[in-house]
Amino acid sequence: MKKYLAAFVLFAFAVSFALLYGCGQSSDPGLTTTTSVTTTTIISSGVVMEGKMTTGIGVASALMKQMRAMGWPPGTNPTNPNYPMVLTTPESYAVGIWRARLFKGLSDTTPYLMASWEAAGGTPQHFDLSSSPTQMAVNASYPDAGTYTHMIPTLAYLEQQLPASLIDFNGITKFRVIMATYGTYQRGEVLVYSGGAWKWINDNTGSPESSKPASPVMVDWGDEATVEVNGHIVFEPQDVSMEGFTIPSSPSGVYTLTMVFDVAGTFAFNDLNENGTFEPSAEYPAGDHETAGMRSASGEAVWSTGPPGLSMTATNET
Repeated sequence: MKKYLAAFVLFAFAVSFALLYGCGQSSDPGLTTTTSVTTTTIISSGVVMEGKMTTGIGVASALMKQMRAMGWPPGTNPTNPNYPMVLTTPESYAVGIWRARLFKGLSDTTPYLMASWEAAGGTPQHFDLSSSPTQMAVNASYPDAGTYTHMIPTLAYLEQQLPASLIDFNGITKFRVIMATYGTYQRGEVLVYSGGAWKWINDNTGSPESSKPASPVMVDWGDEATVEVNGHIVFEPQDVSMEGFTIPSSPSGVYTLTMVFDVAGTFAFNDLNENGTFEPSAEYPAGDHETAGMRSASGEAVWSTGPPGLSMTATNET
């Protein structure tokens, strides 16, 4: 029976980005990824977009609620002999997007286009995040006057790298969840960075493969906020946590939009030998845990990647 990764139906996240100066693009996510290089651009008027990751706001508790609803363990008590579970926090995070827009409500038909790279279906722009704010975009044009309540991106993938000390999976520490249909990719596919390239995971063998297998490992975060753009099903999260801010009829100074990604506890796995390390080929006896998301030669490991939580703040300096 075909197995899937456990589903985390949590949509408390969104991303927003803008025109990046001095940034390299990622190549096709099935092949390799170049590292983003950013430079800070100083402007006297307009809008600046920056982003950073944090690990301390509390997404882990929200993920726990979702997992309980799915039948995952009722707690993280490592002495539970049946379902000990570990929530793991990545040490770095990255995103791939096609565009970012600012809306005066969800019914707004003329949003402010913060940035547009390629049309959906082309190569998405890759951004690396850290705990320090990174300038992601600059737009010299102000939004039209009005109160803006939503920042919505057109999202291609989410990527996290786990601490090497907490994972023992054939040297693999980077996981990427595809959030749209484009090229040879389907929304929900989980890729791993192995041998210098992005690869699918064969759900029947647990092995990374350069060519898409008939049954790749997938994750299901539900069907919210999926729309069709240029013939591609894309993901556009609409519920980023933010307070509305108003652009006056004669704006001045620089508006800074800061997107904060809470990535605490966005990777979860059952830890049957209670050593706190993700080691799927060693921990799971054959036939155990029929809800497994990845199968290996020695058994099955129940694990999943979850979405980040996201908030945004807007400030103005004149």
